Parts: sequence; C-alpha cells; structure tokens
Amino acid sequence: MNFVPAIQAGKDVYQEKTGAFSPEHARCMRRAYEGSGRVVQIGMQMQSGPGYMEVRELATPERIGTITLINTDLHMQNWFDCTRSRKEPNCPFEIGYRTAIACQMAVASYGRGEPVGWDPETEHIV
Repeated sequence: MNFVPAIQAGKDVYQEKTGAFSPEHARCMRRAYEGSGRVVQIGMQMQSGPGYMEVRELATPERIGTITLINTDLHMQNWFDCTRSRKEPNCPFEIGYRTAIACQMAVASYGRGEPVGWDPETEHIV
C-alpha cells in the first residue's frame, strides 16, 4: 500500500513480491512508476542474483555436501548499486507487475472454479 506514495515522494523502492492486492492496484502502481525516474527492485531473490542458474547447477549435495546456510543479499546489493547508478535492477518493476497479475489470475481462477485469461488490451482478467 505504500508503493505509490513512496514513488510520488520521489523515493526509490524495494518491493517484495507479489506487491499488488488486485489487478487495479497493480495498474495504479505501474502508473505511478512509469516516467517517475525511480529505481524499483522487486524482491525475487532467485531472479535477482547474478549467476543463480550456475550456482543451482553446481551446488548439489554430491558436490558440496548438505547446505546449512544461504545468504541472499545479492539482490539487495544490486538494488543499492542501482539506486546509486540509476540503472535498472536485475529484477525490475515489470517483473513484479507481471508476477502480481499472475497471482491475481490464480486467485480468480480458484474462486471461479475455472480457468481465466488475461486481456492485454484492457489489462483485465477475463
């Protein structure tokens, strides 16, 4: 709920997924973000960290033993770096927007008891 006011106040935002509570809320967030010049990182650690797929392939119990600790601060470092450089983060707003919509589609499908679709022209669940 604080995303839009933070963007309007000229703040950079680190937003955890899914971020939006409805498709309309997601659209409001997008309208606030577009053209704002703000850095927005979506907290999706598995997509934010560089080399994620390589680590996933290499970090097997057979190669390194049992994993007992995982440090996921790479996504936060990327966000901090981007707030300084003004570059787009590894997991930008659009990924969060699409994730929020996908989650809302799942909720709508469950509630209706049938598959739903997405109208890209109107950006509404159908």
